[in-house]
Amino acid sequence: MTTPAINVTGLQKAAQVYDPDFKVMPSIALMPTLAELRIRLLQVSNKHTIVEKLRKGGIAKPYDQDNINYSSLGKMQERHLQTEKSYAAIKDHIGNYKAVDVLFDPTRPADNKTKKHPLEVVIIQDQITTVGEDIIDALFPAIRNTADQSPLGMFNGIDTIIDNAKVSGEISTAEGNLVNSGNFTAPTSETDHAAWDALVAWLRAASAKFSIGQVAVLRIPIAVYAACSDALANKLRYKDVEFADFVRHLQDKANMPKLIVVRHYALGTGDRVTLMVDGNIDMGMNIIGDEQFVQVRNPWEDPNLVQFWLQFDAGLRINSLHKYKFMVNEGTAVANSLSGDYGSGSGSGVGV
Repeated sequence: MTTPAINVTGLQKAAQVYDPDFKVMPSIALMPTLAELRIRLLQVSNKHTIVEKLRKGGIAKPYDQDNINYSSLGKMQERHLQTEKSYAAIKDHIGNYKAVDVLFDPTRPADNKTKKHPLEVVIIQDQITTVGEDIIDALFPAIRNTADQSPLGMFNGIDTIIDNAKVSGEISTAEGNLVNSGNFTAPTSETDHAAWDALVAWLRAASAKFSIGQVAVLRIPIAVYAACSDALANKLRYKDVEFADFVRHLQDKANMPKLIVVRHYALGTGDRVTLMVDGNIDMGMNIIGDEQFVQVRNPWEDPNLVQFWLQFDAGLRINSLHKYKFMVNEGTAVANSLSGDYGSGSGSGVGV
């Protein structure tokens, strides 16, 4: 009988010891970014449905006993958040660490005599961090597709939800939630402030409801922000426009005193900008409190191999596409390259 070279029980114990951290992975890896992007995190199993109630306006009228007209009550619109199953699996070989002096416990050599994987905790922590980065990369551009074996196939991201709603007609110029902005081209001279003017004009085209008692969120790709910020500097005739200056001027010129501006790499490199009421995007995950969030197993005949398995369900939803709560321009969303120090197919390993 072959003696296992890796102490799988020890690996499982490590996962159990660190389980309280693993169970709140969204808080560790996702919550700061989700908070910055103004996305709410919900604990969802399979499907979560809300009902958007749209009130009909203009129901009050002068009384005429001979001419009583009744109005409809309003409209109900269901919005579904469907989570999709995803996973991350690492297949590792103890031999990868024989020739290098990188150990979880540097006082103990990495060889089969220890019956212990040298980087068990580090690998689990790295796996959680990487999955968090992958989810962030996928938040906006992802399209659920099991044939796409990358983070961008995990679930339908926000930009995909928007694109699908454009195709269905739920987002359109007729609905008032698709408003053309024109190009946000970077200034070509010190007197060029067209990009700033285009952004202000686009925001002013939003329904007045955005500026009445609601916190509005403008999500703007970094490159678009840079072009508009430089254009604002030209307009103000000085070159030191900080982010706070940009937001303050935009709040004033767009007449949105509660406007929040979000610029983030997760929004991609395209020229799509969106305006939504705060709290209009939900992300659902099933892993909060999941005791089996991380598993470490030895499923192969070769005892030198060990598997680190992480599984979760995730999905996104825009709660309302009504013009009082949502507006998008005609811009195109373009995904960033994926995070990580290198992609699949790079590097080398022993026996894997």
